[in-house]
Amino acid sequence: MKRQNRHIGLALFVFLFSLIFSDTTYAAQFHRTQVIRSIPLTIIIKAPTSKRDPVFKAMQNTFETADIYFDLWSLENKAGDIYKINHSAGIKPVKVQANTLELIQSALLLNQQTKGVFDILYPTPRRLRKYNATEIIINTKQQTVFLPNPQYKIDSNGIAKGQILDILSQQLDSLGFKKYLINAGGDLKARGSWPVCLKSPMTESTDCVVSFRIKNKAVMTSGNYERGVHIFNPKEPHFKPKNKSTTVVGKKAGIAGPLAVVLFIKPEFENEFITFFKLDRVYQQTDK
Repeated sequence: MKRQNRHIGLALFVFLFSLIFSDTTYAAQFHRTQVIRSIPLTIIIKAPTSKRDPVFKAMQNTFETADIYFDLWSLENKAGDIYKINHSAGIKPVKVQANTLELIQSALLLNQQTKGVFDILYPTPRRLRKYNATEIIINTKQQTVFLPNPQYKIDSNGIAKGQILDILSQQLDSLGFKKYLINAGGDLKARGSWPVCLKSPMTESTDCVVSFRIKNKAVMTSGNYERGVHIFNPKEPHFKPKNKSTTVVGKKAGIAGPLAVVLFIKPEFENEFITFFKLDRVYQQTDK
């Protein structure tokens, strides 16, 4: 099972018209957008007007942090940890940054918790089917990662964006911001209360399929549309999705993102995983 890094999907819109309602705590709303590795990243911060300069400085620092991590976990960036691991498969262990080690360890834990459905490891060529995440060897003391079989590679796309959103959120928290929204191509991480609208990926209509509010939560979506099927389940070669997309609302984007992929593949796990992972909600967009 894999999810490629992409931003066209079940569109998630913040209700801009509702954000202009009076707010006795925050006198202004600041927002900026940058495109990082083809993903539009928008940051909206509510703060007093007097904080304009610190807000925009914080936004710029946040964009720079995002750029660092998208490069670090890119499959194509030769200087990134994931690229180095994949191109050293069967050759030697690769020393990685601490956050990369945490990313992979989190993915391995999710592999266990989701009964093997979420798996960052994939075979090359993909017709190979007998593999599992235990093919990743981690040395925490030396901070290295090794793929002993050169036919296996790591695809971090299913978890990287969510982890990056959590890192950016922690950075804004550390600067004292109490109300902000980070939107990475439709995947959201919020501090404070914000309205959200889910739009059908199958139409050009801006009408909401469902709307709700989130508070201190992440909203992550996975699905197949526009570019066709890009999520595959190597354990089920003839996998055909039952839905067009799956949206998961939870506390951490780094958990909600992978679970959106898992529940897209295995929607029958929805009730079980809502309870186990303490998710707020799951929304499945059907073919209809």
